[in-house]
Order: sequence, then structure tokens, then C-alpha cells
Amino acid sequence: MVVSVVTNEYSDDCNSTVVSEDSVYLRVVRFGSGWAFHSSADGHNWDFVRVFRLAYDGPVRVGFLAQAPMGDQCVAEFKNITYSITVPADFRDGS
Repeated sequence: MVVSVVTNEYSDDCNSTVVSEDSVYLRVVRFGSGWAFHSSADGHNWDFVRVFRLAYDGPVRVGFLAQAPMGDQCVAEFKNITYSITVPADFRDGS
């Protein structure tokens, strides 16, 4: 499952898309103080995970984590991480 956690003094989590394949694409978008998270099975069609406002002037850290909360272990590989200044026209749509 794609789960996002946002921490600004306190952490909150958002359970989202169930991942049924061996991999998933994740996207983090920032425009000013607005943020959006999306996931995708193919890297082209994006599903909305969450949108939120985070007005913060200091450095921001974004990371990825995999876990197996119901199992003994989890093996994950994070690859093809890219950076772009392209912002979708609609944060929620993801196009």
C-alpha cells in the first residue's frame, strides 16, 4: 500500500493505493507551500494520494521508506529517482 506521512511538529499518515504489482512509481510535487503526492503503476497515469499545505521556510527533507508491518521482512530497491521543475496543471489530477 502507498502510505504517506507528513511531519510538521506532529506526524500524520494517509493510507492510499493498494499496490498489487511488484513495483510502484511515486511522485512528490511542490509549488510554493502546496504539496501533492501521487502514485502510479506505470509512471504515466498518476493516482492522487494527497495534497496539503506546508508553509515552511527552512530546508525540507523528502524520503522513501519500505516496511513489512505484517511480515518478517521487506526487501525494497529505490531506483530511477529524478528531479524535475515541471508542475502538473492540477495537483489532484496528477496529469
